[in-house]
Amino acid sequence: MTVLLVTTACDEQRPAEEETSHHTPSEKTQDKTKAPLPTQKPESVAHIESIADIKKEYAHLMDLQQHQQYSISSVSYSCNGERSGNMTYYKLNDATKIIKHTFNEYSHHSGKEQYFLRNNSPFFVFKEQKSWSFDGTKNGESQTKDVITERRFYLLDNQLEKCLEKQFTQHSAREQNPSSADVPNQTMTCPTVKNVLHGFTRILQYEDKTGQIDCLENRPLE
Repeated sequence: MTVLLVTTACDEQRPAEEETSHHTPSEKTQDKTKAPLPTQKPESVAHIESIADIKKEYAHLMDLQQHQQYSISSVSYSCNGERSGNMTYYKLNDATKIIKHTFNEYSHHSGKEQYFLRNNSPFFVFKEQKSWSFDGTKNGESQTKDVITERRFYLLDNQLEKCLEKQFTQHSAREQNPSSADVPNQTMTCPTVKNVLHGFTRILQYEDKTGQIDCLENRPLE
């Protein structure tokens, strides 16, 4: 989202995803004579000091997005027809809260990175990689398969606290395929912070810009 945290694209990498879902009680156990309680609005936390705080702050930022509270800007790039992408910045009171970076490269690969920020420092990162290849034929037509890897990274004080991973495959020839919600996360060995945040500084430098640039990787840091 790789704290792989990106419903909108962000919803797919909610930090609490690895936990057991809390389902609505069945009608048999509900008291129909009582009006439903209003849903509590997610509030921002004063300090992010635990995984629970990360989940609360994430929920708060997603609630702001759902209620269209952000000002939004974007920058696109294209590098010699090999790699192209888009960076979208979500701001509240001139502070960047969420960055979404999507890209495609060499026709068979695509990716998504989402950074959730406090004071311009990520506290949760979601990364998704997708690679497709041909997968035989069906009724005389070529079929494909997508291998999707998602990673979620939780950061406290710029250090990785927890890292999760899931991988699944979707086949075009099948009527039913697994989705992200169907596959449980697995705890993974955390890489280095430098590895997780590779490219983040370069992406952040365009938060006040709009329009089109050329190769993102080739541009010097400002």
